[in-house]
Amino acid sequence: QADDVESKAVLDGLPISAEKRRAIERGLIGGWDVAVSPLKNYVILYNTKGRRNDFLAKIIGERIEQIRAQVYEVQFPPAQPIKTVCICRICGDACEYHHYGGPGGSAGYWNSDTEELVFYDASPAKAPDDDTLAVLYHEAFHQYIYYSVGEVAPHSWFNEGHGDYFAGSKYTAKKFEIRPFNWRVGTIQGALAAGPS
Repeated sequence: QADDVESKAVLDGLPISAEKRRAIERGLIGGWDVAVSPLKNYVILYNTKGRRNDFLAKIIGERIEQIRAQVYEVQFPPAQPIKTVCICRICGDACEYHHYGGPGGSAGYWNSDTEELVFYDASPAKAPDDDTLAVLYHEAFHQYIYYSVGEVAPHSWFNEGHGDYFAGSKYTAKKFEIRPFNWRVGTIQGALAAGPS
């Protein structure tokens, strides 16, 4: 049948519905692949970019699990166990990201309607622990907190403020350390220099 799709063994055993699994497999158009994070809490759908993004997908799967366990769950324990397997989509570049629905001026977003965290490799010439991972840590917090409080988004000031706080996270020696988020340092310095309005 024309509706048949290739079954991906990597999805075997995940606590997802047959419908969700089929949607994931049907969405794997040419050049896309799927990976599952080590603790099986995340499915990473990604544009392979000719296999260049295989390593990035692996790092994303590892880091998103680690920041969730070491940081998000410690600071904001979930109200109930999170049973949802979360989707993380890595587009091939900014153009593909914006065609997929990425808002202008952004490098990532969390969409609770489609239950996807969507972004792209914002700095492909650099090492993995760079701007792309800062976006991941910011957006992954939105995704985590949505499920941890019962599938509702907290107020924007809380959500965005914490997203930017966690965007400064750095992973060294198998441990996360929260540092200043370099994208915002200039903004804060400018506000301090300007003083009260």
